[in-house]
Amino acid sequence: TGSGKTYSMLGSDGGRGSARKLDGLIPQIASEIFRRIKRQTADAEALLGMKNMSSFELTTSYIEVYKGQVFDLLSETGERKGLSLREEPTQTEGQLPHVYALGAKEERVDTTA
Repeated sequence: TGSGKTYSMLGSDGGRGSARKLDGLIPQIASEIFRRIKRQTADAEALLGMKNMSSFELTTSYIEVYKGQVFDLLSETGERKGLSLREEPTQTEGQLPHVYALGAKEERVDTTA
């Protein structure tokens, strides 16, 4: 509808990373997650004095909320079946609850850097 939703989510070049200053939310968040993993790995190696002692696995879902319905954008069938949002409370006070789309496909994420 021309309001800039895709631009906000992916950035000026569709999330391809050629215009870092204009990256959208998704590339910025992914970059920050991998930056933190790298920092935590380095911190663990420095503390333990050993390499390859850390292991991380990152998975993601890619959903669209449109007119109050939730759709799985990673669906292999391309089927536009509505999903339900679920919320799991956390044990830590002040921490946001875990919100997920029940039945959404999860993909493993790897860094390309």
